[in-house]
Amino acid sequence: KIGKRCFISPENGGFREIDFMDIGDDAVLMTPHIHAHYTDHGTLQFCGIKIGDGAVCNAGSSIMPLTTYGDGCHLRPFTNTLKGQHCEAGAGYYGNPAVKVLPMRPKAAVLFPGQGAQFIGMFDTLIKFKTAAALVARASEILGYDLHAVASAPHTADELNDTAIAQPALFVAELAAAEMMRELRPEEMECAVYAAGFSLGEVSALVFSGALSFDAGLRLVRMRAEAMKSCQGGAMANLRGVRRSEAHRLARESGATIANFCVDFGDDGPWEKNIYVLGGDPVAIEKLVASNGSSAKKLRTVAGAFHTRQMAPAQKALRRAVKAAPLVMPQRCMVYSNATGEPYTSVSEMRKLLVRQIVAPVLWHRIVLHMQQQERVARFIEIGPLNQLSKMMGAMDTSAAETMIASHDVAK
Repeated sequence: KIGKRCFISPENGGFREIDFMDIGDDAVLMTPHIHAHYTDHGTLQFCGIKIGDGAVCNAGSSIMPLTTYGDGCHLRPFTNTLKGQHCEAGAGYYGNPAVKVLPMRPKAAVLFPGQGAQFIGMFDTLIKFKTAAALVARASEILGYDLHAVASAPHTADELNDTAIAQPALFVAELAAAEMMRELRPEEMECAVYAAGFSLGEVSALVFSGALSFDAGLRLVRMRAEAMKSCQGGAMANLRGVRRSEAHRLARESGATIANFCVDFGDDGPWEKNIYVLGGDPVAIEKLVASNGSSAKKLRTVAGAFHTRQMAPAQKALRRAVKAAPLVMPQRCMVYSNATGEPYTSVSEMRKLLVRQIVAPVLWHRIVLHMQQQERVARFIEIGPLNQLSKMMGAMDTSAAETMIASHDVAK
């Protein structure tokens, strides 16, 4: 048994035949015969070896050719396999007995938007799907009000944009959209072995991954929303087409803070595509917009300086809520942190970073680059209202944007 977070270097010797191997979370093996990286949730590769009876190949694994699986091996869901392998009778593939394996499918990532994507009528199509409608009904029971009604006329956008309403409503809309997509686009959704969410959407990604139940996730979001609403008095604005150094200068001069690195090519790349969101008190944001009218625009769908130090008073209540939440490591896919731009590696890290997230900038471009460059994600799927993340992708990578799927468009 190889435990959690082990590192086995080439100097430790090769592994040729193993009677039982269960690779724990985050183990990294670097030997002449086994190469594993991001086990359980990323890429796991075995080269030219025999894996003995009872071996476990963890979720998200990619198994190389020339591998033989003994009787009773279990390839957990989302294990990717290549041609040239042999499974003996009794081996499991996607939970089913198999004597052969399937060719590897392209990796996909699901992306959940953040506050600002909500709109009146966003549940109208979703509730036509049985599993999605059940989530909306269950959410209404937990929240104590009719969620569909709150997001429908005659209620107004201003009412829905209230942070305490917007965040739970958007969270439910995103996971309801995931259920709709599982019904309408099952093959693409089965390929989703990575997940990330913008701000609030990070909690949706954790629930989607199996790290948190829907009920527990909704209760956490409700507490998060109430805590962040108590810090209201701030504002936010988009800043486009400026170098990163210029964005920092404008933030300092206006008294604001860069809260979101949405599209960030820095100073030397195609900086004219850069998109930042700045947060601060209303006076600072008004000053920023007034002096940069062609590149800055105030956001009307948020009511606070999210992801800045103005959210610090909310951290105490959020820390209690996160500590009480029954979090586990993601079961179905790897999930990325907004605060680091990298995948979560432990439950303790998740608890720490979910609290830090509300005062730290969202490193969205870094997340997408990590998925593309380190994990070789081939397709992105936006899950939730509108298509804000698809538009960001268009500025980051036009080829990725062309193949991107948005649940909002599928539902039309």
